Amino acid sequence: MKTPIREVMLDMSKDWQRIHRLAIESAYRSSPYYEFYREEILPFYRLEEPLSLFEYNTAILKWCLETLDCNIKVTFTDSYISGYRDHDYRKTGPVYEPVPYYQVFARKHAFIPGQSILDLIMNEGPESWKALETKPYGK
Repeated sequence: MKTPIREVMLDMSKDWQRIHRLAIESAYRSSPYYEFYREEILPFYRLEEPLSLFEYNTAILKWCLETLDCNIKVTFTDSYISGYRDHDYRKTGPVYEPVPYYQVFARKHAFIPGQSILDLIMNEGPESWKALETKPYGK
């Protein structure tokens, strides 16, 4: 409970990398942009050296932001800032209304909102940012 987040390490003794890679392949191999991004995401599932979960998640976040061509700089604090832990930003941030986008199985299941950013990227590719544009709620 008191381990600093930067010290939580990925468990390299488990086969999670292969399992995750196969799950992504199974879910997205028929999506329009899987082959386009496949080689870019594979390094996240071919790690050989120990890595912290924080570094791993940060690398994935930066890849997503770069892929979406977002002008967002990721920065970190040098020390703990009290108060953030008790604040639920989902209740005070802008309301986001999901914009339907192409999904491989939409014909069978209809559009399913709330999927991962990877779902959006694999299905919309370079146009993914359009589904994320902020619009006033209800318009």
